Amino acid sequence: MCEDVAHLRSAALRAAVTSLQRRGGFFPVGLSIDRSGTLEYHLPDPVPGRRLTPLDAIDVVEGSLLAARDDLRAVALVMDITWLGSDAVRVDLEHRACEGQLRIRTPYSLGRRLLRRTVTLGEPDESDADPRIWP
Repeated sequence: MCEDVAHLRSAALRAAVTSLQRRGGFFPVGLSIDRSGTLEYHLPDPVPGRRLTPLDAIDVVEGSLLAARDDLRAVALVMDITWLGSDAVRVDLEHRACEGQLRIRTPYSLGRRLLRRTVTLGEPDESDADPRIWP
């Protein structure tokens, strides 16, 4: 159980940092670990003729995770937020065998080194939150 959460936490932060380095930001994304232990990404599908806002994308990704929850052991919802006046990566983690949700906010700053974007992460803040996938 703890291995699933640690694995998702690491994969979520890695995906966020990679997107920040490449694009300077990222759209919300979901990650899951299924019953066999396979890590999967859940990306918001574009709606024809409509541009998704980040809030719409969160709803779409959350809906995807909810639809698959019977086959999943753990999930993470990852988003680019502003927190306490700073840019931050927010990761909401849930495991089907645990009560509640772990919310992690990690401040970041972007810089440049030669032709590449750099990402500097601050100290993460962890708190409990209400579960959304396994209430």
